[in-house]
Amino acid sequence: MASAGRVLPINKGTYNSATTYAPLDIVYYNEGTYCCKKACTNVTPAEGEYWQKWVDVSDKVDKVNGKGLSTNDFTDAEKAKADNAVLWSERKGYVGKNLLNNTATSKTFYGLSYTINSDKSVTLEAGTTSTAEATFDLFPATGYAEKILPEGQYLISTGGVGNDNVFLFISRKKGASGTPNYIGVTTTEYLLTVDYSQYDYYKFSIHQKNGYTIPTGGITFYPMIRKTSISDSTYEPYLESNEELANSKLSIVDIAAIHGNVDDTYIDSITASGVSSFYFVSTNLGKQGWSTLITLNLANVITQFIKIEGGSTYERHYNKSTSTWSNWG
Repeated sequence: MASAGRVLPINKGTYNSATTYAPLDIVYYNEGTYCCKKACTNVTPAEGEYWQKWVDVSDKVDKVNGKGLSTNDFTDAEKAKADNAVLWSERKGYVGKNLLNNTATSKTFYGLSYTINSDKSVTLEAGTTSTAEATFDLFPATGYAEKILPEGQYLISTGGVGNDNVFLFISRKKGASGTPNYIGVTTTEYLLTVDYSQYDYYKFSIHQKNGYTIPTGGITFYPMIRKTSISDSTYEPYLESNEELANSKLSIVDIAAIHGNVDDTYIDSITASGVSSFYFVSTNLGKQGWSTLITLNLANVITQFIKIEGGSTYERHYNKSTSTWSNWG
């Protein structure tokens, strides 16, 4: 019976110019694997008459000793940025580490003078005296709200201020009509676990005891909520999410679209659901006045109405399934 000859490839290792190679010999040369097609000696492997390239690994990534796929090669600062990036994703576009959105306004509250500073810190004026035991709400400023933080663990801090008579106050309860549970936070950070099965309604406030007088120099709170993955406890003001920034820019864009060039716009507020009034100046129309934007957040669509003082009402719709706005009309 005649021999069929070699039918399987044979690994010959690294190419050697002094070796005679036969068909189906396999060699490794210059980060590539080649199969001999025709017997040869001292023929450098390359795609052609004598060789066929099987594998090219010239773009491979070499393993570094001591490193693995999950090795953290970040500096502490870089890792903190990465942690924040995860946080932003969880917060649907929020761009800062402080999750406490202080929406309170400056006022005198049961004898104490509260000033909301530009960085959203809160200063209690020296010499003012509390006339009642009460809580000055910060987040939300309108009282309890449901699920204002995702489930997880957070560090609550005040900037190292507070005492037994005036301190940061966490109120929580299960359900809108549940029995409140209270936590006082002074100079030490507090580890808060948010678990909806225990409590799903929260508010963050400053609690004042009756009869307490703010000492010389006043007291300034730097209220902050941050994820436990962020080690830096330095106070940072709350930054608007991408969605909130888009909403705050909405009135400028809308007024410009309707009235032409807008020199200046003063916005009180725009919320996910509610009414907002703002003042505009339009050189195109040569007029100025107050306008109102009404937003109705429904199950499948968001409808917005804008009423121009002394003018018409316009509306548009946002389709949640396609994430698109209709034109104003």
